[in-house]
Amino acid sequence: MLNLKQWRTTGYGTKIAAILIFVAMVASTLLVLPQTARAAWDWSLLGSHTPGSCVLSLAYDGKKMYAGCLDGTVYQNDLSGGLWTRTGSNTPGSSVRSLAYVGGSLYVACDDGVVYQNGLSGGAWNQTGSNSPGSKVMSLAYDGTRLYAGCDGGDVYWIQTFFTITAHVQGEGGTVTPPSPDVPSLHNATVNINPNTGYHTDLVTDNSKPVNPTPTTSYTIYSVTDNHDVVVTFAINTYPVNASVSGGHGTVSPATRTVNHGGSAVIDIKPDAGYHTASVTDNGVPVTPTPSTTYTIDSVTENHDVVVTFARDETATASFTWYLAEGTTAWGFNTNITIENPNNQQCTAAITYNTEGGARQAPDVTLTPMSQTTVNPSDVVPNQDFSTVVTCKEGKTIAVDRTMSWAGTGARSLEAHSSVGVTAPSETWYLPEGSSDWGFETWLLIQNPNNQEATCTVTYMTENNGAIPVEHKVPPNSRKSYSMEADIGKKDASIKVECPIPVIPERAVYRNNRREGHDSIGTTAPSTDYYLAEGTTAWGFTTYVLVQNPQNTPTEVTITYMTPTGPSTQVPFQMPANSRKTVKVDDILGNADLSTRVHGSQPIIAERAMYWDNGTGEVCHDSIGMASSHTCYYLPDGETSNGRETWTLIQNPNDSTVEVEVSYLTQTGAGNVVFYDDIPANSRKTYNMGEKMQGRAAISVICVTPGKKIMVERAMYWNNRGAGTDTIGAYSD
Repeated sequence: MLNLKQWRTTGYGTKIAAILIFVAMVASTLLVLPQTARAAWDWSLLGSHTPGSCVLSLAYDGKKMYAGCLDGTVYQNDLSGGLWTRTGSNTPGSSVRSLAYVGGSLYVACDDGVVYQNGLSGGAWNQTGSNSPGSKVMSLAYDGTRLYAGCDGGDVYWIQTFFTITAHVQGEGGTVTPPSPDVPSLHNATVNINPNTGYHTDLVTDNSKPVNPTPTTSYTIYSVTDNHDVVVTFAINTYPVNASVSGGHGTVSPATRTVNHGGSAVIDIKPDAGYHTASVTDNGVPVTPTPSTTYTIDSVTENHDVVVTFARDETATASFTWYLAEGTTAWGFNTNITIENPNNQQCTAAITYNTEGGARQAPDVTLTPMSQTTVNPSDVVPNQDFSTVVTCKEGKTIAVDRTMSWAGTGARSLEAHSSVGVTAPSETWYLPEGSSDWGFETWLLIQNPNNQEATCTVTYMTENNGAIPVEHKVPPNSRKSYSMEADIGKKDASIKVECPIPVIPERAVYRNNRREGHDSIGTTAPSTDYYLAEGTTAWGFTTYVLVQNPQNTPTEVTITYMTPTGPSTQVPFQMPANSRKTVKVDDILGNADLSTRVHGSQPIIAERAMYWDNGTGEVCHDSIGMASSHTCYYLPDGETSNGRETWTLIQNPNDSTVEVEVSYLTQTGAGNVVFYDDIPANSRKTYNMGEKMQGRAAISVICVTPGKKIMVERAMYWNNRGAGTDTIGAYSD
């Protein structure tokens, strides 16, 4: 800054070092006294040209010199000897009488009585204050807070040039950062707004007036000309959680609710009678494992759209009526039907055989309490194909399965297959396994328990050739068998059966001139998760998982194997629409006992087939999976005599250990065996009936750990494992 006390007589005086002294000349030329002292001082021209007409005032900001001229223009020079350039984008006013540099702004006093200011950023000159201090302003002065203007009328006026910006939070939920305490006039001031996680800016007021629209993270006051008190109010974020049902057959509640950030939302899921929860998606992503009656969203941080689908109960739900589509006493086959009565009272079973010639009624069968009963259909329907309906006349829960045995051409051992029945016909069924290639023959058995003809659309979902539909007609109260090779040639395929009236299908597969074969019921319920309790790649077994994608779009599938040492997850793979995929588990996980969970990005169906050879030729067994776990299971067949072994496979899909009760129910109901065991989390255990008893017995398994559910299968072998069967159990909750 210039120190006026250093001025002496113009043109002579003592030496002055390191100080530049300027003087405005009436001749419009600006001269500078050099920094080096001489005996007689010489004035030098500042800049490479004259800034303008008569220079009336000067100001210095520490870097540049400013010159106010008679013509009302303000010029600036950077003291490097270059050109004078105009300051601002316009002319402030009439003759500039005085200049003052204050806190980043340049103020000019003009003959028109107005004081103007410029932020020195190239913008326009603006009037300082809302009025003029007086007639012709002759001079300006600044005391650190106020700017003073001396006018030719003898009055001195002042105006505030720095303003205070305060900012604070009302309530909680975040912080604010105000600008520096003093903001120069016409400068911008920004208040930074910092909501806490889960909060947002709800209201900003400036001098008690709401700011619209509400700023979110910062609030800028442009061209400050007053003091400001900024108050910020934060509010916690809230999110809508909506729930709906796709396809009916159940309800969800509440349909909508609003949840605070970090809160939780519980959706109650209620399937209709005879239905269960098939899938739950949250914002389009499947929820796994699929919730059955409630879905809880913990720590909500976004909007949620939950969609629930329901499906008809799986086919093996414990019931008083059972259907078995497959069965024959012809072609060298022997068929036995086994009934389990888990009740503490005697019951009566009515049995009807649906043959190609119509329905045949068998004599009633007495079921001893807590026992197993075996029925031979050849007594009523010898040398013919048939389906079976078994009903408990007292309306009590029973369970029914069927075993068929035969000797293939040249076979050195009998072979057999077994399957639990189903408890209701349905209009739609899925069967993942099937092949008419590689030496296999596959037969689709359709039981029509209705009094009218059933026209069925059978869609073969092939591994590599897309979906192939075929139509078949089944007479009333009868059963028909259809060859896959006759329908579509030699292919690997899953099967979908659709009919306008409810029917029951099964699928039987044979190979090597019927040296080996297996059979399984289908399912009515595609699901995002399927479970298979049995499986091993040890002990000479080869295990395959068959996955059916019944969707019209591709589906990503992830398979997790639950072993005694913990879970192992396979790399996910994509399945085309309406297709089937075969996974050889031995190539993924060798030498291990395992259970399997198959998860799809869309609902799928899974089945498992196992093959082995004891030296008498390859044999096999197979079972459909289950879409969900359950509390109680019934497995009617079981034997440890006549060279037979019976194994119960229990899968625990929970993240904690469960306790199970296993019961063996004898043919007489006397000498029943009950024991308990713990199954570690996400693992499976196998139980040998022969270690507990000898003879024939049905099996029941109950998970006694409250709130936990399991999956159960039964495998049987005989002839030194020259034959074997497997099936899931009937279940209830």
